Amino acid sequence: MLKKYKHTPAHLLLDDTFYMITGSVYKKRKLLIKDDAKESLLNSIHYWIEKLEWELFDWVILDNHYHLLAKSNKGRDLPKFIQQIHRKSATEINQINGFKVKPLWYNYWDTCIRDKKDYFTRMNYILYNPIKHKYVKEVSNYKWSSFRMRLGKEGIEELQMQFALYDYRDLELGDEDNF
Repeated sequence: MLKKYKHTPAHLLLDDTFYMITGSVYKKRKLLIKDDAKESLLNSIHYWIEKLEWELFDWVILDNHYHLLAKSNKGRDLPKFIQQIHRKSATEINQINGFKVKPLWYNYWDTCIRDKKDYFTRMNYILYNPIKHKYVKEVSNYKWSSFRMRLGKEGIEELQMQFALYDYRDLELGDEDNF
């Protein structure tokens, strides 16, 4: 089902489908600088992933946006999933920062993953995002991503092969590409 909105991107809502999701802080303000703010967002993501019976595969949280690689249970839950994550985390992030920002979240973009190449290219994009934005020089040095979890599951040789085979720099994301 394709869901179109007047002022936001259209969303394709499919069951049992891999999605790459990008969420953005309004006006790209760096409101997620504090570890507690990132932790709040991550806890909200995990809570709603479990509640809606989705699966989270990879993620990264930066100072003004996040990326997720997740698999839907029911595609129609995608708008609710993001709405709930943003609502809960906005309240907590405002408390952590000691001021009230409205709106905190701007929008989100999602892409249905087409095939194995698309999956691994987007996974690599997510894992390399802290390097792209110059947070760190080595992905293993960034705390707020799934890289360490992925490294523990697959090992360094497997990850190096995936990074070599699926170059994230060729990925064109569209509207959310400015992140």
